[in-house]
This record gives sequence, C-alpha cells and structure tokens, in this order.
Amino acid sequence: MNTELNKVNEWFLYNKLVLNIQKTKFMIFGKKNIDKQSVQIFINDVELERVETVKFLGIYIDDNMKWKSQIDKLCNQVSRNIGVINRLSEFIPQMILLTLYNTLILCHLNYGISIWGSSDNYLLNRILILQKRCVRIISKSGFRAHTAPLFNKFKILPVHALYDYNVGIFMYLYFNDLLPSNFDSLFDRNIDIHSYNTRGKLNYRVNYGQSSLSRSLISYNGPLLWNSLPEYIKSSKSLNIFKYKFKEYIFNNL
Repeated sequence: MNTELNKVNEWFLYNKLVLNIQKTKFMIFGKKNIDKQSVQIFINDVELERVETVKFLGIYIDDNMKWKSQIDKLCNQVSRNIGVINRLSEFIPQMILLTLYNTLILCHLNYGISIWGSSDNYLLNRILILQKRCVRIISKSGFRAHTAPLFNKFKILPVHALYDYNVGIFMYLYFNDLLPSNFDSLFDRNIDIHSYNTRGKLNYRVNYGQSSLSRSLISYNGPLLWNSLPEYIKSSKSLNIFKYKFKEYIFNNL
C-alpha cells in the first residue's frame, strides 16, 4: 500500500496537482480487530490517520458497514426538524405541515437510502419512531395514537417501505436501460444463466450470499424485490406510472 501511494503522490506532483495529506485518511473494512499500531500508511513520509468513520458525498461510512454513524447523524437532523414542525403546528394548517415534512425530513431520508436503508432493524426503528412522532404532530393526534392509518392517510412511507420504494425505482430504471452504462452488467437474468423454459426465466438472478453484509447489498435486495412485484407494476409505461402503482401497492400491503 505504501509503495502504491508513493506512486500516486509522484503522479500528482508530475501533473502539478496537490494532494491534501492532512485531509487524507484510511479505513480498514471488516469484522476482524486489527491493532492500530500494526498498520502504518504513509504518503510523502507523512503518516495517515486511521479512522472508523468517514463522510463521503454526504453519507457516513463506517468500517463495519453497519451504517450506525449515518443513522446517528440522520436521526439528529430529523429530530431537530421535527422540533421545528412541532413548534409551528399550532399556527399553520395540516397541509402546510405535510409540505414541511416533505421539505425538512423526507429529503434527508431519501438521500442515499438505497445504500444505508438495508441496515439492521434496530437502527431503522430509531428513524421509524421519529416518523411516527411526526405524523402524530401533523395529524394533531395524541402521543399514543395508532400511526398505521396516519401513514396511509398522508401517503407517508415508513422508512422500511421507503427503502423498498427507492430500490424498486432503481430496478425499474435498470430494467428499462435508463441508468448510466456502467450499471449495464450489474444483474443477470435466469435466462442468461440457463436455457430452461421455467416460469421465472425472465427474473433477475438473486446472489444469495452467506454473510449479512452480502445480503444487505442492492445486488441481493434489488433482484429479490423486483422478482416479487406483480407484472402490472413492472410493465409500467413510464417512471411516474411505476412510482404511482408501486406506492399504492406498498400501502395496500403495509
């Protein structure tokens, strides 16, 4: 690693580019505990700091890929914004409160959820509790009010369903060749693997991994979700039609 990083540094210098070494960190992924002192990485004789969490494109990645840091930051942001909605709830009508939910909360939940939304349930449930609090505020209900009818009434997807919704959109775009070309070979269909005339020959092949990490990836959850959808949803003529049908399907099965 040190040898290769020296080559990278030389390339930067040769091309008159500057690498900010002070902002450069490294991370070791995996469950195995590795002594921090046993791994030392340098660039231009400056030792890099090993970190357990790093922010990349607005998403916090941790070294065990559990997304706890991401959800910690997300819950803090959502909780603050719910406080804003709560303070305003006495003065503005219900539909404006719903608009504030979409503006102040949903945008944060949607960002990158196809990646971190496969987290363990105990982490996602922290977000769900905040969502329940918010729909009670919007509906001006008591803190013990049953929230399932409220989610349905306001067409707000709970976080677990919001993950499925976003993964479904990704799969629809993939199915209809609407994604950039670097995604072209991400999934295989059963018909590409064998020539048997089975009922599911046009379904995508599910990569059944042995580890919990492999089962959290979109390469596993994407085909699994797409194969389970009714044909009338998958054959939607446009993305907007797909979104409408898929969302109604989700609410009908909550």
